[in-house]
Amino acid sequence: MRTKCKCLLCAFLAGLSLVTLLSAFAVGNNLAAGKAALVNGAVITGADFYAELGRVLRMRGGKDQGPNSPQLAETKRQVLETLISRELLYQEGRRKGVRATESALDEQMAELKKQFSTEVEFKETLEKISFSESAIRAQVERGMTIQRFIDSEFGGKISVSDEEAGRYYEKHLDSFKKPMQFRISHILIKTDPSWDGVKKAVARNKLEIIQRKLQKGDEFAVLAREYSECRSKSKGGDLGYFKQGQMAKKTEDVIAALNAGEVSGIVEDKFGYHLIRVTEKYPESVLPFEGEKEKIKQTLRREKAGQGLAPYLKRLKADAKIEILLSGDGE
Repeated sequence: MRTKCKCLLCAFLAGLSLVTLLSAFAVGNNLAAGKAALVNGAVITGADFYAELGRVLRMRGGKDQGPNSPQLAETKRQVLETLISRELLYQEGRRKGVRATESALDEQMAELKKQFSTEVEFKETLEKISFSESAIRAQVERGMTIQRFIDSEFGGKISVSDEEAGRYYEKHLDSFKKPMQFRISHILIKTDPSWDGVKKAVARNKLEIIQRKLQKGDEFAVLAREYSECRSKSKGGDLGYFKQGQMAKKTEDVIAALNAGEVSGIVEDKFGYHLIRVTEKYPESVLPFEGEKEKIKQTLRREKAGQGLAPYLKRLKADAKIEILLSGDGE
């Protein structure tokens, strides 16, 4: 079982989700080599191009993006323009002495690693795609430098009132909803889809015996350690925290009907038969405006800054030496 920013800046900044970065690198490493463009002598590699193209196509769901479609050709053009713009902003930021500090980079990398359950999983993922942590860090540094440069260049001249922030909050209330969260433990008796009814009945009977032990007062965690056929048995069946939408609807419906401390009846899914105990449960809520106000103001400042970015980039491009090295079809 197991704030979206709409501003123009999003078109220029590399996504700082580590999962996005890793998947993008995998696409780039597998599909491309060589150079896509030169920007004042700095290379935008084919891998960079295909990584960004893959990320954009995944965001768009691949709709109307067949190999020979005009839409794909236009997407490729837009992607290369984005990379050129990003490189120009990075160069200009560095020229003006803007850069991400090591402490800020350390903090951001720590946040990104939290998207993996363990440090081992993070390193294994890097190993699978033959990419290094230092390369990820370099991409994060670029994104942070660009953002800091834009903030320093435009942000100081922009103010956002509490009223503006309040209107944004009301208009985007869904973005501030915190879904139901719960922590659960379970006892699993495994089954296999190929089993006949008799074998499945035997498995269910095993769990019914455990269920009766629970009803007589035996501890859930003790029974999980003794009988569960899941790796979580070593932790008394604890599966950790989940948000609504992360599990199968059937299972979440069962959990929604339980209070903290209660145990479900027998639940069947593709893994087998479960008894589920809700150890903690937090209902859906809306994050209060006061706690989100400064983040909203920062978002609005960046949106306003983005409005001045297009003419600024136009001037940078006019003064830059840019060579497009990809062929017309992006190959």
